Amino acid sequence: MKRTRALAAIGAVAAAALLLGPGTASAAAASPVIPTAPPVLNADGSMPNAPDGGAKKTAPETNLAKFPKLPVVRPSAAQSAAAAAAPKVAEVMTFKKKADGSVGIGLYEPHPGVTPEQLASNLRAAGDVTAVATTDTPDVAAAKAVGTPVQTSAAQTQLVQPMSAATWQNCQLGTAVTLTCAVSYWANNGLNHPNVRFNDHTSSVWPVNTAVYYANQAQGIDSTYLWDSCPFKAGARCVDVYSGDYGNTGWDGFAYLNWPNGSHTTPTGTTPPYGSGVFSEQGNYVQLNDYYSNTSQGHQHVAVHELGHVLGLGHGSGQNDVMNPSFGGADHPPLFPSSDEYALLANLYSVVH
Repeated sequence: MKRTRALAAIGAVAAAALLLGPGTASAAAASPVIPTAPPVLNADGSMPNAPDGGAKKTAPETNLAKFPKLPVVRPSAAQSAAAAAAPKVAEVMTFKKKADGSVGIGLYEPHPGVTPEQLASNLRAAGDVTAVATTDTPDVAAAKAVGTPVQTSAAQTQLVQPMSAATWQNCQLGTAVTLTCAVSYWANNGLNHPNVRFNDHTSSVWPVNTAVYYANQAQGIDSTYLWDSCPFKAGARCVDVYSGDYGNTGWDGFAYLNWPNGSHTTPTGTTPPYGSGVFSEQGNYVQLNDYYSNTSQGHQHVAVHELGHVLGLGHGSGQNDVMNPSFGGADHPPLFPSSDEYALLANLYSVVH
């Protein structure tokens, strides 16, 4: 398979051979599983030597005519109770505590046929000793990883309740779950709704514009699409989306998110635990792996899934949840958020932050 992008070796190369994914010819040159650092962008947000985005280069920021904001459809109490009792879906995560006290968390979507435990093991073999496959939410797992006392469920609930109405008392709605608990979210910064601007640097096979339009159907938060540029807009922030041949890594998608630990407090004066609360305004990005020969549906599933993490969603358990990685390798994977996921996002952004 012809390589379109040179890979920088980060950490040690995995000692054991990585799992061979569908659509690859051989495992002769196994690549490091740890994602390469994103490129340095130009001042206008453009990427040097950006891939050809095809028709996406002229795609509009939003497409409300085809993808309007959706009414909120909440699951019944019985449906939510059944979902809460269902087994949790494991996340593959890595952690980085920075000198300024902030925390970065990497979230991986395994390639079909690769279990979360296998991927986490490969990441550790490649040099990232913080990699875990866990059903803990990232804020709890991060606290364990960086040696910070883990807050109790009661303490986490206390962090959530004063921040909003009763809809915020839970981190789960039906089969959908928030990324962290205490919850994580984007600040309004003076806007009616938080605005996340996705700056697309991916090749034409990744329908990032469509993924953004689906994300923008959620109530309470606005997602806009930009091709290879991100001019200043007061109150908004840019999240860059890249694609590249990252190699036979065992993962299809990767989202990296930052939290400014200690810089945000709740109305009660308490500080959320590591990896929760308001997202940092900068340094957040998504990487999509060109190595595997995914179908067009597979590409869309991965793109929408990773953008869901960026908005604050964790791994859901429903068959229709795009955040359920178990269905990413199916013949017909979920291609857009479920009604539960949209309802949970509406809850998450139902108050001004």
